[in-house]
Amino acid sequence: MAIYACSDLHGRLDLLEQIQSFLNHDDKVYFLGDAGDRGSYPWESIKRIAQDNRFIYLKGNHEDMLVQAMGDEVRNEGHGVLGKNFALLSQNGGGETFLHWLLEPMKTGWWSYLKKLPTYEKYVNEQGSRFIFATLVLIQCRMALSLMTMICFGIDAIGTLRNLFLMIKKSACMVILLFHIY
Repeated sequence: MAIYACSDLHGRLDLLEQIQSFLNHDDKVYFLGDAGDRGSYPWESIKRIAQDNRFIYLKGNHEDMLVQAMGDEVRNEGHGVLGKNFALLSQNGGGETFLHWLLEPMKTGWWSYLKKLPTYEKYVNEQGSRFIFATLVLIQCRMALSLMTMICFGIDAIGTLRNLFLMIKKSACMVILLFHIY
């Protein structure tokens, strides 16, 4: 069994299919987010990763934006109200992803699944080496140049970082971290 990590396929189903054909049945891939948006097959890429048991799917910033827009749609019960979350998603290449999700017969199930994706996973190899695979998104608010407010998926980013680093310190592990800063 081999362990891999990758991220940012952004709807490139052709690349995902190459990865899948390379993998053995017992291999594992820590997918560090951003499966959809921008490419030719964004929603299909998300679904394929979610349905392949060789992939451990972690939530990236594009999945988070999609989940926020999906939540607005679910709460508005499909009344055609697309708000600021859809606008943000669309600005980042995710409008098509969202529209394909709207056609899903089990769309609330997909929303629930993506909403629950973790942002990190722990792994211990056969030699006892410990790893944390993580995706961490920090958004810089542009309130004032002297003030930098960071938000991590709606949670206090400084607290999240502190907890992550405390966990790393306690477990003495290696960290594979995909880190976006906006």
